[in-house]
Amino acid sequence: MRKFFKNLLFSDASSSVTRWVVTFLISLLLFLAVVTIALIAVLRDREVLIPQRFANKIISEANSLSFPYLVEVDDVYLSLDDNFIPNLVVRDIDLLSPTKNPILSFNSLAAKFSLADLISSKFRVSSVTLDGANLSIKRLENGSLNYKFGSSDLSRTDNFDTLAFLKRLDYFLSTKEMEKFQDLNFFGLTAQFEDEVNNKNYTIDGARFRASRVDQVLAMSFDLALLTGNTDVATVEANFKSPIGQLNGEFGLILKDIPSQDIALQSREFGWLSVLDAPISGALRGSLDIEGRLNPVNATLQIGKGVFKPSSDIKPIAFDAARTYFSYAPGSGKVDFDEIFFDSKDLKATADGFIIIEDITNLPETFVAQLNFSNLETGTFGFLNNGISSNSATSTFKVQLAPFDIEIPQLFIYDIPTQVSINTTGFISVKEKYWDISLDTISESADLENVLYFWPESHKSKVRQWVVDHFEESKLFDISMQMEMGKGDSPMLSWSFGFSDTSFSPLKGFPLVNKSSGHFVSKNYSTTVLLEKGLFFDSNKRTIDISGSRFFIENSRIKPTPAEILIKADGGLGSFLDVLNSPPLKLMDRIKQPTNLGRAEVSGQGIVNILLKKDLKPDEIFYEVSANAERFSSDLTNPSFQITNGSLDFFANNEIIEIQGGGLVENLPV
Repeated sequence: MRKFFKNLLFSDASSSVTRWVVTFLISLLLFLAVVTIALIAVLRDREVLIPQRFANKIISEANSLSFPYLVEVDDVYLSLDDNFIPNLVVRDIDLLSPTKNPILSFNSLAAKFSLADLISSKFRVSSVTLDGANLSIKRLENGSLNYKFGSSDLSRTDNFDTLAFLKRLDYFLSTKEMEKFQDLNFFGLTAQFEDEVNNKNYTIDGARFRASRVDQVLAMSFDLALLTGNTDVATVEANFKSPIGQLNGEFGLILKDIPSQDIALQSREFGWLSVLDAPISGALRGSLDIEGRLNPVNATLQIGKGVFKPSSDIKPIAFDAARTYFSYAPGSGKVDFDEIFFDSKDLKATADGFIIIEDITNLPETFVAQLNFSNLETGTFGFLNNGISSNSATSTFKVQLAPFDIEIPQLFIYDIPTQVSINTTGFISVKEKYWDISLDTISESADLENVLYFWPESHKSKVRQWVVDHFEESKLFDISMQMEMGKGDSPMLSWSFGFSDTSFSPLKGFPLVNKSSGHFVSKNYSTTVLLEKGLFFDSNKRTIDISGSRFFIENSRIKPTPAEILIKADGGLGSFLDVLNSPPLKLMDRIKQPTNLGRAEVSGQGIVNILLKKDLKPDEIFYEVSANAERFSSDLTNPSFQITNGSLDFFANNEIIEIQGGGLVENLPV
């Protein structure tokens, strides 16, 4: 080659014209090289306005990509990035509808492309960056969307179809125009979202969107700040990854400080959050199958300090924190909870379980739930003496969110401190502005100490103290506690239980009732103790059967509380009189008669009215005793003759004593 140029330039056969042409070409190449280097240096330092002819060609290529929508710009600039890749920069770009109505406006657009492709009449974009846009979106009551730019409606679409969107996106990325596409970046989006379905307004601020293609895999992500009207700013992050040309993919969503009621509005499976007013942070993970259908979604929610507020009129119940891990198949109506944790003043619980939404298409939302508690600790709720502590509890209940109502067919709890198993049924509702609660808690068996463990000292305190003072060695069964509250009233407790092999004394100083069985009922303001079986032992260990006796308090609101004791007795006369002479009655001492008046079989009853208070005085005890003595015999009046086969009627109260009857007298000297 060098020999060729030498011959060409210095051969005698070469003309001067030929040498001039070659010299010109070499100089031109050198000049072009210098100009190219200078142009590159210039383009790296500044943006150069592209002539309108070339700009129109670029815009025409862009419109072919955005069809049927149109792109409208004023000027197009060219520059080079640090890797000497051409970069188109457009200011004030508008996206128009097919009828040339404005849809969206961006502050700037930057696109990287191949200059060689552009020279060969091809426009192959590798990277696009958009910055700054304002958009208004309205979701109508029928679910369709209206987009607004300024004051005019721009476009309208039906409900968002994820599957159709993915198919269009795959088709778009498979076109020749997008064969060199690598990434899309979108910054500075501000949007106003008006949701007529849920009557809510939101502001999206500083949104960023990113999409990239690596090895035929499309990855998309976005993050934004969400202004919901609360003082705190919520944030949302999301990502999606899918092979291009396929519908399967994986997605994730990260939430921070989103109001619970806003999350509840997004899906029926989240409707149970509507009764809370608290910030929620968390994450959702899910995937699409090869048909583009949603697989079950896994979610983690951390719920901050807030209140339980099922109605705007009801007084809310504060809690400190909550969290839950759950999964659900969208549209299935079932949510499976791996863990639910709740922490408040009166309730700390950890559970797992599920809820089933009965009718996922209609309001108000109603669901059935079953929870299994591995830890359950309660406070007193304002009506218990001690809280519950359990590591084994289950519950089945039905919830209606509006109006709020919980039906509880089963709540089983094993209480560790008392080692008692209890089962609760009932309902918790909101009516007008008040809680309406009715709960019935039962236990098959327990000791009296277990009942007193939960019975608050301030509730029917005199009745409770009477039980403490007079019941001993009690074996209880069929224990029931009822709690009712409504119309803003304080909780009203009712207790009932059966007892057997029990010892108790109806009056202080009276002999103990032994081997007794019966029922204790304390409902509303009245209390009754019914003896089905029971025995008195007199001072000589002789028995009196007092089955059928009763202790009754009509109204515990009266202070001091009056009580009535009805004692039915069958036994020997001596035993009967011995018991009547026990304190505080001391009936025989008052009439100055011995307790061994004679022998007879006595059947009678006594009614004693007392006040439930300390230091009860004898004159504060009112009694009335009536009895019948059959087969009466006695020689107490005169040892020389006897009264036999007598029948006596006996009556006594605080005022008088009457004894009358007849019989046979033996050895009477007449």
